[in-house]
Amino acid sequence: MSLAVAPSVDTVDLALAELGRGRPVVVHGGVQGAVLVAAAAGITPATVAFLVRYGSGFLEAAAPESVLDALDLPPAYGRSARTVPFDAASGVSTGISATDRARTLALLADPATRPEDLTRPGHVVATATRPDRVGTAEAASALIELAGLGPVAVLCTLLDEESGELLDTVTAGAFARVEGLVDLAVTDLITRE
Repeated sequence: MSLAVAPSVDTVDLALAELGRGRPVVVHGGVQGAVLVAAAAGITPATVAFLVRYGSGFLEAAAPESVLDALDLPPAYGRSARTVPFDAASGVSTGISATDRARTLALLADPATRPEDLTRPGHVVATATRPDRVGTAEAASALIELAGLGPVAVLCTLLDEESGELLDTVTAGAFARVEGLVDLAVTDLITRE
């Protein structure tokens, strides 16, 4: 199984166009429920603030394992896909503000970033995407790459405001319509070889 775009899927084309404009999209159907997804490259504080406001508040980046290895961002524990938390080494204050997290995420997406450009611990966590796994992180990273924005995505899980539970597909779709966002399923990006 691999992630790819079926040319006839109009929703994917719409999502790619929106991501290219710097707007987030909603992706649902993975183990994380529904997530807001944006590109890390060129992310703005306004986009980070939007993700945090409407999502769980916990931002994570999705990046290929090779990118994280090159930046010396090891698993937080054991064989976890999630890395130790990190911040930009310069140009940030506390690391938690939307401006600080946008800077850290943009650095993660910049191919010129070196391990010493990031401090550990910090306020951003990355999830290693792997070719043998198909989930929300892999779909988000593939989508960002297909948009021509590099392989690093930013995700924030959507939660129900009242219950605090993960949004189901129907509620995520309703949220996307209200906010004027493209909504697509992980399965929109999956083709079987």
